[in-house]
Amino acid sequence: MEYLVAKLVSGETIVALAGDSGDDHIQMVYPFEVYKEQSFEDEYTITTTKLRPYCPYSDDPVMVLQNQHIIYITALKEDLAQVYKNMVDAFQEVEEAGPPEDVKSFHIDPVDTIQ
Repeated sequence: MEYLVAKLVSGETIVALAGDSGDDHIQMVYPFEVYKEQSFEDEYTITTTKLRPYCPYSDDPVMVLQNQHIIYITALKEDLAQVYKNMVDAFQEVEEAGPPEDVKSFHIDPVDTIQ
């Protein structure tokens, strides 16, 4: 299995498991978008890097990206690959279980998946 990180021309950064590729496209399995979120505590600004499903409204875990929309693709750092794998596992568990009846939304914290 090869874990990838891709930068798209739109500015988004995607991490995923590599799928099949062709001359003009690449398949990404369980693609997650990397994004940063800022919070403020006293006089400090805290920036946290998070992951979220790249296409949360699809049940298909495979996404095909055309090469013309990709700036670069490279291997994901080995230590981050484990974080990504844990995130996918946690996401799959939530997807299978569905949201609790008394909660309208839920959140998976990638920091919690490291343990």
